Amino acid sequence: MENSVEVVEHVAEATEKLAANVAKQLPEDGSLQKAVEEVEHIAEVVDADAEKVEAVAEKVCFCFLYSCRLFDTHPIIISCFHIAAA
Repeated sequence: MENSVEVVEHVAEATEKLAANVAKQLPEDGSLQKAVEEVEHIAEVVDADAEKVEAVAEKVCFCFLYSCRLFDTHPIIISCFHIAAA
């Protein structure tokens, strides 16, 4: 899951940069510039949301690992590391 979130973040950041560069090249206050600025805004929101998802996923995995350690269930810990790495 973590890799998927990183890919979404990367694509959103690249889209945001591209949209900002394209918007600068278009005539001011034109409909195309407004559309590109909207794409840029959406990319910013997606990037921010992906960062939130990544933070929650890390916390959930940490809490899961901590609870596994309390109950001494090592196979589950290995499974969690495998899932986090996927």
